[in-house]
Parts: sequence; C-alpha cells; structure tokens
Amino acid sequence: MNNSRRLFIGQLGAMPLLAWADTPVRIGLTPVFLDERSGFLGRFRLYLEAAIGRSVEFVQRRSYADIVERLLNGTLDTAWICGYPYVQHKTEMQLIAVPVYQGTPTYHSYIIAGTSIPDARTFTDLKGSVFAYSDPLSNSGYLYAQSLLSSLNVKDSAYFRKYFFTFGHQSVIRAVAQGLANAGSVDGYVWDSLAALSDSNTKATRILSKSEAAGFPPFVALKSLDSQLAERLRAAFQTMHETEGGRQLLSELRLDSFSAGTPAQFASIEATMHRVGL
Repeated sequence: MNNSRRLFIGQLGAMPLLAWADTPVRIGLTPVFLDERSGFLGRFRLYLEAAIGRSVEFVQRRSYADIVERLLNGTLDTAWICGYPYVQHKTEMQLIAVPVYQGTPTYHSYIIAGTSIPDARTFTDLKGSVFAYSDPLSNSGYLYAQSLLSSLNVKDSAYFRKYFFTFGHQSVIRAVAQGLANAGSVDGYVWDSLAALSDSNTKATRILSKSEAAGFPPFVALKSLDSQLAERLRAAFQTMHETEGGRQLLSELRLDSFSAGTPAQFASIEATMHRVGL
C-alpha cells in the first residue's frame, strides 16, 4: 500500500464517525454474483460503516440492468457489477476496487453441462439443447456464450432449442443440475467456490469450455462521485485484508483481497463485446 493511502487511512481512523442519521452510502448488489448471503451482508455492512465513517445501505436488485440504471441516475453511490457493463460505460464510471482471486484480479467463464446430455464434450455439441444464461449484462453468464456462438456464425435463437435467463449464477448451476436446462453459462469463480464446498449441484454438472482470463467483477462508481467518498471506499476495500474482521469477510467470499484495478484488466471483455457486435 502506498504512503499516501496509509496517510489517508490514518486520518480516517482519527475522524469521528458521522451521525448515523446522515444519508447512507448506497451500494448496489445483484443475486447474479452475490446470492443467499443475508448474514454475510450484515457483517459486510458493519465493516464498511466502521471503515468509511458513514452508514451503509445495500440495495439489492434482480438484474445488472436495474443496478446499472440506478448507478447512472445517481441513486446508487457504488455497485458491485460485472466487467461487461463497466466497459460499456467506462467513460462515465471509475473503478473503486477489483477482487483478487487465487492471486490474480481475474476469473474465467465456464460453459457447463448436466447429466441430461452425457455425450456432450464441447460447445459445438450443444446444438438443439436447452441453454441457461445468467444475465444479459453478465460477461460470464452471457457474453462468453455469445462469443462462442459468433465463432460458429449462428444466433442462440437458431442454435438452441430454447434458452432462458435465471438472473443468478447459482440458479444457472441449479437449473442445469436439475435438468431444467441441458447446459449453461456461468462465472467460474462461483462454480469453483461451490464445488470446493462439495455442492450437490456442481457435482451434477461438468465444465465443457473455459474462457480466457478476464477482469474480475469490480466495484465501480460514477466519475462524478464525491472524491473524498470515493477514496474512503477505496481505502475500505483495499485494506480489508489487513484486519482480522476484513480477512474473515474475504475468507467467506473465497477472495484474497481487493486491489485498485486498472481499465486494461477488462480489455478482453471489451474486445469480445466489439467482436460479437453488442
């Protein structure tokens, strides 16, 4: 951590907490990435409130589109979104923090299949199948599959017998495992994390295809966000691994830490977006 950030954090620690009656810092989340963690969110909120000296309100919505709209219209201060909507709006958005997972601020997208199509070995074996996407603004849950379809010069409406959106990576895994879909597109971090816990749904699925590394879903804010608040948020995330409470939260998320991140880390997502024509 650089000296200027250490100085800022030291100054922050000396500041009295602002009155809890102030306007809370509003942080957007979706079940696409962070699902079924109500207890965790309570602890996460307490950590952030202590770190930034402001009350925090998590705003949970079903889709990335809903969260991005609220971020753009100023009703959210920051949000944990996918790299895909970040590159779509990078002229308006700034990075606040990027998770570090298994030593790198990147992750992979997976195409998974279930036992309903035991002979499928690659994406090209999925023609005529029922396919589950996560979210139309998800890199791993939509854009990656679109890039594979583009390489075959086909559209999903012609390639798949049926496709649908679940608005959650765990929901995609569950749909494939239970036979509601033959295959699906998911976040590799989510699949791997569940598999490490011996999740029954991941046991009933297998990986057919894995993308190149891409920037991990970041916390972002508008560039117009108050600069002091933006710096407080950066400090809170990027020093999380330095405290016992922060390390516990990171452990629950199966993350190493949060980094500053750079726009260049999302270049592969932007290149895929342009290649597919979205």
